[in-house]
Amino acid sequence: MTTDNGARLLTTGEAAAILGVTDSTIKRWVRGGRLACVVTPGGHRRYRSGDVERLRSGQDRAFGLGATLRPVHPAPNRGMDRRLLGANQVAAMLDVAPKTVSRWSDQGYLRTAVTTAGGHRRWRPTDVQRFAETYGLAPEAGA
Repeated sequence: MTTDNGARLLTTGEAAAILGVTDSTIKRWVRGGRLACVVTPGGHRRYRSGDVERLRSGQDRAFGLGATLRPVHPAPNRGMDRRLLGANQVAAMLDVAPKTVSRWSDQGYLRTAVTTAGGHRRWRPTDVQRFAETYGLAPEAGA
């Protein structure tokens, strides 16, 4: 599908695959104003390929992606180092789905600090911050 000016429109799944996030993250970014969508007459969301490419290439910082990292309060200490973050906490900081955090960890982009006996992964806040800055999910200095 294309727009009137010939720009290619992507489905939610296509946009998510290009950006390496889940469909729910794409929808969350639309609700938050970080990514624009076109709604078809049938009610389906479509995304301009240029907007998706801008997010992928890191030019999105000028448009507000990652303009703020949400502060996350550590979960109650349950025998774990209080400074480590769970997938839900990391996801809240980066405004993505917890599944996206797990995928980034599986792919080696975000290093897991500890895996608990129950198989839950934990991350150091400093590693999360470094990851966010590297991939353009953190605010720019002085912003």
